[in-house]
Amino acid sequence: MEEVTNLLDPNNFSHSRALSNIARQWYEQDGFDVLDEISESALDVEIKNNMIRQLLWEAAEENPAQAFQYALNMPSEGRFSPTLYSVVSQWSQSDPQAAFQAVRAIETSGLRDPTPTERRWKLGEARTLVRLGKSR
Repeated sequence: MEEVTNLLDPNNFSHSRALSNIARQWYEQDGFDVLDEISESALDVEIKNNMIRQLLWEAAEENPAQAFQYALNMPSEGRFSPTLYSVVSQWSQSDPQAAFQAVRAIETSGLRDPTPTERRWKLGEARTLVRLGKSR
């Protein structure tokens, strides 16, 4: 990947398209390992995330469960993961029940970030338990 990025300016639209095409062909040849190499490359974070998101979206057509797991294990993109959303969206077109079950498993496992309301409730519960413990 380094050799290619040295030849292309990813901020140039036509170069960016060429880079995406190269990444797609590389992925088709080597599979999911390519995503790690892209992630570890010296490319701008936004360019890497966009490229990985596009490749995972395409991967979700043929191997949605693996694309989902990869997207789930990616470093946080903030409160909302556009990569995970993209994979689930693609997966739900071919197998909505399996996509739903995968998302539901995240929600019930605690892997999902709590909402602000849930965080406040948990913090309030913790304070109540501390107060009860001190009063005994």
